[in-house]
Amino acid sequence: MDVETLLACESIGEYDGRITLEGIIDRLPVNPATKKIGDFCAFLRLRWDMGDLKKAHRLVMNLIDYDGVPLAPPIVTTEFPQRDKYANMIFPIRDIFARNCSEYRLDIFIDGMLKSSLPLTIYRQQVRA
Repeated sequence: MDVETLLACESIGEYDGRITLEGIIDRLPVNPATKKIGDFCAFLRLRWDMGDLKKAHRLVMNLIDYDGVPLAPPIVTTEFPQRDKYANMIFPIRDIFARNCSEYRLDIFIDGMLKSSLPLTIYRQQVRA
């Protein structure tokens, strides 16, 4: 089982088997007053051989800082579609609070092995008066 695509987006839509990605990002604003990060979605496309689905798998997504400290509880799933050799997976990420503006990573582990990592910069949002 391999990660073919990992993206962070402002929003993701799905209709009739088609995926629409809007606002592909690598920077996330944080409100300086509340320390809340802007909501976003993670898009993940997995590809596998049919034999991969004969056993159970566990996918874990972590948003962590570069010291390995989690920013939020991990997202865990063991559910994968069994009809095809790929899956498009959408994970909304909301209500996350940052300790500081810095570099972070969105890591994908499958069965305990790191399969993909996406760097994300959290920056101070400009507050308009």
